[in-house]
Amino acid sequence: MSKDAGNFFEALARNYLLKHSYEILAQNWHYGKAEIDLIAKHQDTLVFVEVKQRASDYFGAAAQFVSKAQQKRIIMAANAYILKINWQQEVRFDVITFLGTQEQYSLEHINTAFRPC
Repeated sequence: MSKDAGNFFEALARNYLLKHSYEILAQNWHYGKAEIDLIAKHQDTLVFVEVKQRASDYFGAAAQFVSKAQQKRIIMAANAYILKINWQQEVRFDVITFLGTQEQYSLEHINTAFRPC
């Protein structure tokens, strides 16, 4: 995904979360080489969101492209964020996927897409 397309779909994901009563705490948060696309709060849960887009599902669903290695990096960065803000409540890792192009797409929000091992 190009940087422009990435920004476009991350903005859509951000707006989707806002419309569903999430509070956005950070976007494109970095820790070392890891990046978390969106960090949000929903009720009493801190939610780390990975945004994925694919033009088609020919090679598999977009959520399948969050590899174990990427999950590990996201979890490492999430742990750093949790310590930074001294979060003491629930945590969740979601994936928001887009299938299609900027002109026509579908959105899927997968709650608890993966868990820390």
